[in-house]
Amino acid sequence: MAKRLGVSPATIGLDRQALRLGRVLKRPEQRSFRGLGLDQVRDRLKVVSRAQLARELGVSSSAVYRYCGKVGLSRP
Repeated sequence: MAKRLGVSPATIGLDRQALRLGRVLKRPEQRSFRGLGLDQVRDRLKVVSRAQLARELGVSSSAVYRYCGKVGLSRP
Protein backbone atom coordinates (compact mmCIF):
# COMPACT_ATOMS: atom_id res chain seq x y z
CA MET A 1 0.00 0.00 0.00
CA ALA A 2 2.77 2.44 0.92
CA LYS A 3 4.54 1.85 -2.38
CA ARG A 4 1.38 2.32 -4.41
CA LEU A 5 0.71 5.66 -2.69
CA GLY A 6 4.31 6.83 -2.93
CA VAL A 7 5.08 7.03 0.79
CA SER A 8 7.45 5.05 2.94
CA PRO A 9 6.29 2.39 5.40
CA ALA A 10 8.19 4.28 8.11
CA THR A 11 6.11 7.39 7.46
CA ILE A 12 2.92 5.37 7.79
CA GLY A 13 4.21 3.87 11.05
CA LEU A 14 5.03 7.27 12.52
CA ASP A 15 1.62 8.63 11.59
CA ARG A 16 -0.05 5.58 13.14
CA GLN A 17 1.76 6.34 16.41
CA ALA A 18 0.62 9.96 16.28
CA LEU A 19 -2.98 8.85 15.72
CA ARG A 20 -2.82 6.48 18.68
CA LEU A 21 -1.64 9.33 20.87
CA GLY A 22 -4.48 11.51 19.66
CA ARG A 23 -2.24 14.24 18.30
CA VAL A 24 -3.60 16.74 15.84
CA LEU A 25 -1.11 17.11 13.04
CA LYS A 26 -0.64 20.72 11.91
CA ARG A 27 -3.24 22.81 10.10
CA PRO A 28 -6.01 21.00 8.19
CA GLU A 29 -4.32 21.39 4.82
CA GLN A 30 -1.08 19.98 6.27
CA ARG A 31 -2.52 17.15 8.35
CA SER A 32 -1.63 13.69 7.25
CA PHE A 33 -3.46 10.43 7.65
CA ARG A 34 -1.31 7.33 7.92
CA GLY A 35 1.40 9.08 5.93
CA LEU A 36 -0.92 10.42 3.25
CA GLY A 37 -1.27 14.11 2.65
CA LEU A 38 -4.65 15.73 2.22
CA ASP A 39 -4.30 15.78 -1.58
CA GLN A 40 -3.44 12.08 -1.64
CA VAL A 41 -6.47 11.22 0.51
CA ARG A 42 -8.70 13.40 -1.69
CA ASP A 43 -7.38 11.73 -4.87
CA ARG A 44 -7.80 8.24 -3.42
CA LEU A 45 -11.39 8.98 -2.35
CA LYS A 46 -12.21 9.85 -5.96
CA VAL A 47 -11.45 6.21 -6.78
CA VAL A 48 -12.55 4.25 -3.70
CA SER A 49 -15.04 4.62 -0.87
CA ARG A 50 -14.05 5.71 2.62
CA ALA A 51 -14.63 2.16 3.82
CA GLN A 52 -12.29 0.78 1.14
CA LEU A 53 -9.64 3.39 2.00
CA ALA A 54 -9.90 2.34 5.65
CA ARG A 55 -9.35 -1.31 4.70
CA GLU A 56 -6.35 -0.40 2.55
CA LEU A 57 -4.78 1.61 5.37
CA GLY A 58 -5.65 -0.88 8.10
CA VAL A 59 -7.71 1.55 10.17
CA SER A 60 -11.37 1.72 11.11
CA SER A 61 -13.79 3.43 8.77
CA SER A 62 -14.75 5.74 11.62
CA ALA A 63 -11.13 6.95 11.74
CA VAL A 64 -11.35 7.85 8.05
CA TYR A 65 -14.69 9.62 8.59
CA ARG A 66 -13.26 11.55 11.58
CA TYR A 67 -10.20 12.61 9.59
CA CYS A 68 -12.32 13.74 6.66
CA GLY A 69 -14.54 15.72 9.02
CA LYS A 70 -11.57 17.40 10.69
CA VAL A 71 -10.06 18.57 7.41
CA GLY A 72 -13.40 19.45 5.81
CA LEU A 73 -13.15 16.80 3.14
CA SER A 74 -16.45 15.56 1.77
CA ARG A 75 -16.82 12.69 -0.65
CA PRO A 76 -16.77 13.99 -4.24
